[in-house]
Amino acid sequence: MLNYLIVGNGRLARHLHFYFSSLGIKYQTWDRRTNTSDELGVFAQSATRILLAISDKAIEAFILSYPHIPQNKWVHLSGALSIRGIYSAHPLGSFGEKLNPIETYGEIFFIIEKQIGHTPIGFSELLPGLPNGSAEISSLDKPYYHSLCVLSNNFSTILFQKLFSGLEQELNIPKAAAYPYLKQTVFNLENTQNPLTGPLARQDWETIEKNIHALQERQDKFAHIYQAFVDLTQNIHLNKIGKIHEHS
Repeated sequence: MLNYLIVGNGRLARHLHFYFSSLGIKYQTWDRRTNTSDELGVFAQSATRILLAISDKAIEAFILSYPHIPQNKWVHLSGALSIRGIYSAHPLGSFGEKLNPIETYGEIFFIIEKQIGHTPIGFSELLPGLPNGSAEISSLDKPYYHSLCVLSNNFSTILFQKLFSGLEQELNIPKAAAYPYLKQTVFNLENTQNPLTGPLARQDWETIEKNIHALQERQDKFAHIYQAFVDLTQNIHLNKIGKIHEHS
């Protein structure tokens, strides 16, 4: 009988509880604040899979502390960590303080780790009952994959938080004024081949110089980030031109 054990009490664990409940999948929960080690051992006996929704640094030690539990029951959910002989499936999503709309969870892609010497299994066998899409990457590619996730999600979040705080604290404009701007940015990313807009897209160097100068006048450290993105965009543009010339 299908039965999951979800270990952890953080954001990801709460989102998993909500998702599994919506699918009618049977699961039990365990966390160190409310349960004992003996209880985990009992829960594990009937568990089809044990999902580790805990911090990366705690995962390997946690598994080693229960040597009597078969290795093939464990599935950790880290995007960067690789533990030989242990399955992993990273949900390519963002899990905030609030629960997402229920339809969002079914759209989340899972990235499965393909280890050398580890018997490969399909997603439906690894996480039975979940309708999500999946893809496999090698253990060696996991750090690079996760760096892409952090670059795109975490760093863009920091930049939009900067926009919100700048509007409210420096210009007395409510941050909600920028919500349509955020939505349009996401729409452009999803629906256009060239989503970049503004002075970087136009190569309007005069405006860019004014932008950087305005940040420098306020001794804002984001001036360095702005300049770094300008330099990066120029390099990408030059590389594209070089490739066009190579094939012409």
